[in-house]
Amino acid sequence: MNSYLEKVKIYLYERINAYWAFIKILLLFPFTLIWFMNLEIFFQVALANPVLWAIFIITFGYPIYRKFKNHVEYTWGEFLFHFYLFTIYLVTIFTIFFAKTTDLLNENTINTKVAQVLYDEQWTEQYQKKVCKGSRRRSCHYETATTIHPAQYYLRLADSKEIDIERDIYLYYTALFENSVKEELHHSGQISTGDGNRYRSYANDYLIPASYKSKYVDYIKANGGTILKESFTKSYPNYQSKLVNYPQLREEGFGPIGIDRIIDPLNVLEPDSKKELEESLDRLNALYGKSKEVNIILYVVQEVKKDFPYALSMHWKGIKQNDVLIIVSLDQSKKIQWCKTLAFTEHELFKRELENAIVHNGEVNLTIADIIKKQIQNSPSSKNGFLKTQMEKYSYLKYQLSMPWEINIGIFIFFMISNILATRFFEKNKFSLLKDIDEDFPIENRTL
Repeated sequence: MNSYLEKVKIYLYERINAYWAFIKILLLFPFTLIWFMNLEIFFQVALANPVLWAIFIITFGYPIYRKFKNHVEYTWGEFLFHFYLFTIYLVTIFTIFFAKTTDLLNENTINTKVAQVLYDEQWTEQYQKKVCKGSRRRSCHYETATTIHPAQYYLRLADSKEIDIERDIYLYYTALFENSVKEELHHSGQISTGDGNRYRSYANDYLIPASYKSKYVDYIKANGGTILKESFTKSYPNYQSKLVNYPQLREEGFGPIGIDRIIDPLNVLEPDSKKELEESLDRLNALYGKSKEVNIILYVVQEVKKDFPYALSMHWKGIKQNDVLIIVSLDQSKKIQWCKTLAFTEHELFKRELENAIVHNGEVNLTIADIIKKQIQNSPSSKNGFLKTQMEKYSYLKYQLSMPWEINIGIFIFFMISNILATRFFEKNKFSLLKDIDEDFPIENRTL
């Protein structure tokens, strides 16, 4: 029969192995959750929030007090383990609540053009899959498995962005381009034959505008207390029929890459001239959208006052980072009354010159596109050129972001109680690992 010392060693070894999986989950779960939910930016904002560190200092005061009051039962190892768990879980909870309660992420409309259309054939892969059984004493072996990789049809844009499309749209592109090329691919583990190849067609001289949405951090939108948002707190009930939502991507013959360039809520413009101007603005966005980081939108209304841009900004909750929103008001004879440009740019002269040129044109026609093109083509280094303001300029606002006070109080109470209970647990569990052994080995029967 094993001696008492040998039994202790075996018991501790098995107990550590049994607990190690649980300990790893405790240690790695917060990081895995943040990564899986794409909350990295909210994690950074949480770390910059002074309320988090105020809660940390106040609620962790009790464990520090107990450590120096009862340093024998509450060991340094337990204290450091407690400190790590408390810190990372506090930050994780703040991160999740920030993600759910703040509008920190916004979406830009990125404009470019179609470069290629591709078709990847279906193919079958064979691989070795690890299969394990049991919980404490796990036994593992490998089995042969297969998986089918389905066919894919997609666009590759000029900036390398890939967008999935339907088979019918792919066939439309290939019939238009007439230059499909077959590429024989060799996939690792492929067991199917005669498939898994790629067919590629190039746009070449065809200019097909394409747009997609891209998320970015918007400190201005997220921080409701900034001066920049105070202008949007008024209500404009008289403009309700003239306010429409921000343009979204729409499905068309070329795929889900289309978007409205002209917004005309009351259909003031003639359909034919509107279509020509919209196509011209579409090409303009395709040519300069990526290089100039710009998204040109023309908003046409009739008989509105000069406070309409503020009403629209409130309705849209502010413009996007790369928007150049040109608002044109017409009179009853469809002559331009005034023009207002909203854009995040370092050069106010760009907006003033653009507005003056459009008003001077007198009416909304195809010439408007030429005016915008001329102004956009100006060098960003010149005072009248478009230079997008980077959101990093407003990064100081992340220190002003806050959650509702009731959430902060709830987190404070939860971690105060958790710290007290965890500290008491660590103080009382020092010899709990040997409890079962002591029952099996009375003192008089122990042999080392």
